[in-house]
Order: sequence, then C-alpha cells, then structure tokens
Amino acid sequence: CGLSFDPQAITSFSCTRVSTQVNMTWVNTDVYDSIDLLRNGISIQSLVGTATSTTDTPGSGVHDYAIRGTISGINSAAANCAISVAPAAPVAMTCASTSGVVSLQWTNSEAYNQILVTRG
Repeated sequence: CGLSFDPQAITSFSCTRVSTQVNMTWVNTDVYDSIDLLRNGISIQSLVGTATSTTDTPGSGVHDYAIRGTISGINSAAANCAISVAPAAPVAMTCASTSGVVSLQWTNSEAYNQILVTRG
C-alpha cells in the first residue's frame, strides 16, 4: 500500500505592476514537477518546478492570479493575488491650430470606454 500527500502550497506569492506588465514572485515550499499560473481562472503558463518568478502582460483591468505546484499529477492548494492594470496611454499625439481652431490627433494603444480631453 502507498500513501499520497498533497504538495505543500506555494507561499509569499506577490504581484507587482510595472507599467502594463505584472511581475510575480513566490517561494516554493516543496520540490515541484511543474508550476501552473492561472489568470482569471484560466491557465496561462506552465513553468518548470524550480521557477520562483514570472511576468505577464494581461491588458488593462483587474486580474486575479493563482499559482499552484504539481507533483506526480497532484496540485497543491493555490496561492492568490489580484492586481489592477491601468490602460496604456494613447500615443503619437499631435496638435495643430488653424485660424483659432485646434485639431488634436492621436493613436489609441488599446480599446477605451472613453477618452477625456482637457485643456489647461
């Protein structure tokens, strides 16, 4: 007869936003065969079992990340973090004034719900 134990959960899982990228670090508490990273419940990366960091560029919005280690096909409990990523700013802004009429043009970096143009 054999005994089977669930792998120990990963600890100290943290998410840090740098611009539009999310940097993640953690501490492995077991010797894993692989590590699975999920964003909003969907697996997005399968990492080697010794990994202790990764990055993701998820797009704007609130994102829930979970990470779990796997040994012999058995998953550990998940460690979690959530982070909000701001939309990327529009680029290539130009401004032209003709006879007192100002024209603005730019290129959107992504789809926005709205763009607020202020004068000041």
